[in-house]
Amino acid sequence: MNGTEAPRAAMLTPRDLADRWRVPQRTLGQWRYQGSGPAYIKIGGAVRYRAADVEAYENEHVVGVSA
Repeated sequence: MNGTEAPRAAMLTPRDLADRWRVPQRTLGQWRYQGSGPAYIKIGGAVRYRAADVEAYENEHVVGVSA
C-alpha cells in the first residue's frame, strides 16, 4: 500500500465459510437462493463474504444466556 489505498476487508470464500461452520457449501448456496444467511458480495460470478458480516450474523444467532 502506498498510504492512499484503504486496507482490504477480510473476505471469505464459500469454501472458507463452509469449513468455518462445518456445513456443506451447498447449504450456503441454498441460503443465498432463499435470501437468508449472512450478507455476501457477488462480483463477476464470484461470491465472497466479508468477515465483519459473518461475525455480525453469528452474533445475531447466539442462543442462550451470555455470561
